[in-house]
Amino acid sequence: MRLGVSVVAHIRTALGLVASMTFVTGTASAAEKSDASAARDVAPQAAAQPTTVRTKDGHAIQLSNRREDVIYIKFRDDLSVRLREGALTDFGTGAIAEAAAVIAKHAAAKDAWSRVHDVAEDVLDGFRATASKSLGRATADHNTEYHLTLAVAGEIARDQALADFNVLGCVEVALGVPVPVAAPLPPNLQNNQGYLNPSTTGVGATQVWPWPGGTGGNCRVVDLEYSWNLNHVDLPTVTRIGPAGVDPFNDTNHGTAVLGQVVSRNNGWGTTGICYDATAHVVPTFRNNNWNVGGAITTAMTVLSAGDVIIIEQQTDGPLYDGSSQFGLVPVEWYFPWYQSIVTAVGNGVTIAEAAGNGSQNLDAAMYSSGNGGHWPFLLANDSGAIIIGAGCNPGGSSTDRSRLWFSNYGATVDLQGWGENVFTCGYGDRFSAEGLNSYYTSSFGGTSSASPIVAGACVLVQSVCKEALGVPLAPGLLKTLLRNTGAVQLSGTYPATQNIGPRPSARAALFSHFGAADCNTNQIPDAVEIGAGTSLDINGDGIPDECQPDLCIADFDESGSVAVPDIFSYLAAWFAYDPRANVDGLPGVDIPDIFAFLSMWFAGCD
Repeated sequence: MRLGVSVVAHIRTALGLVASMTFVTGTASAAEKSDASAARDVAPQAAAQPTTVRTKDGHAIQLSNRREDVIYIKFRDDLSVRLREGALTDFGTGAIAEAAAVIAKHAAAKDAWSRVHDVAEDVLDGFRATASKSLGRATADHNTEYHLTLAVAGEIARDQALADFNVLGCVEVALGVPVPVAAPLPPNLQNNQGYLNPSTTGVGATQVWPWPGGTGGNCRVVDLEYSWNLNHVDLPTVTRIGPAGVDPFNDTNHGTAVLGQVVSRNNGWGTTGICYDATAHVVPTFRNNNWNVGGAITTAMTVLSAGDVIIIEQQTDGPLYDGSSQFGLVPVEWYFPWYQSIVTAVGNGVTIAEAAGNGSQNLDAAMYSSGNGGHWPFLLANDSGAIIIGAGCNPGGSSTDRSRLWFSNYGATVDLQGWGENVFTCGYGDRFSAEGLNSYYTSSFGGTSSASPIVAGACVLVQSVCKEALGVPLAPGLLKTLLRNTGAVQLSGTYPATQNIGPRPSARAALFSHFGAADCNTNQIPDAVEIGAGTSLDINGDGIPDECQPDLCIADFDESGSVAVPDIFSYLAAWFAYDPRANVDGLPGVDIPDIFAFLSMWFAGCD
């Protein structure tokens, strides 16, 4: 393409507008380049072949995973050798006379001696005497064990020092000092978490994780209850909101298990949360010496925004509850003040995932539409907007998959179901407890307690993807409808499907229903999600990713049918407006490299 003088002037004018502005770019400063050069200078070189160092009796010493700046030296038992004022002495006995030259060499190099044991010398002697008597044999003299820290670190210096000391008769052995290794990790339990799997087994979490926003990172999730161990090794940072509260059951497992289902780390061991990148919070419901679920809801709302999710892991007494078992317990919204708080949260765009309860109740029964001060929340006309969650059998469980478990409340007000048995998650320790309380895992969490976080996790995934692709979440009512309409239907088992606990949700199915089935590149992500999130370009705005339109000419930006100067100005107008169509370099964001990418396309023209 040949350009006239006037065209070149137009281009220079346009580029001058860009050049006159101040931008934060990816260009490295001189200092940064200097730092980069320095980093290259100290980049690790190929490791030297390890030297073989041996003890006096010819045994090779392990040198892999050993420090290069410290060695361990054990003088023979009962030698009169002690550390005084930073130097070794034998108090004139000559016990270490043969080592004098080697010790002097390391003193000149400013290498530093230290005792291996911090315990006082006479106490160590006492330990030794007791052990020898108890065991009926000689035990080690810990007062002749020392570390030598080398002023000049490195394999060569370390290995030479080990060789120097290992030839001395007064030295029992000289060894390398191990580098710390990680404590034993729990096994990887993710394969046992069937509720992560595609529908109908699970909620489709593993299918949505590769999607933009598909790990929950755009949302917050709050657990309302008590009984947490927030120091569990598989939990991320979980922030408490509001007063510290009191655990009336003095337990650390129930809440830990719930958090494990939604946000345990994706780290290759232990369990993996459904929405593991979500920001997690907890709010105690028993605080200020009062059980106050409604107050906990509004406390949670102080850090939440539309699209976030509250899990209510609580149940309350219904008309048949006598305190002897869980029979007769019902969803907490049966209590009018707490119902009111739920309605307020839903009205602010927050999704409430509320346990249906383990009371074995038919919530459609006449007793739930009479009495109770005229408050009858289980009638559909009085729906609070919460997603009420029942407990269903899991695949291979105690009855038919997705059938109601005997204890789960049921009725028209129950919206969705989750696994109510055999749930692998954090806490309790019946599955893994070898590393102590902070590494407890269970394979038997259940009830509507385990069902609720499964549904809540699916809600977080859907909302996080919507925020990523649309910039806004779904309204709680629309979210509930989508999940109900696209879930795997309840089945009959020991109890008939007419005892409604709703379908098992599928986050993937709900998202495809909302965004449409178009998937031109067959990567199992709706085109509308990829275009909205910016992971696929749609320069002409036709709703089809550009990679699926090989004949599309980006250089003809104004779609006039030819490549000309007006295309540059049309493009720059979009660029200055941060129009997603101006992102033409295939990288996230609209920035200066996009201009150069477009100009390259423009000069190449459309053939």
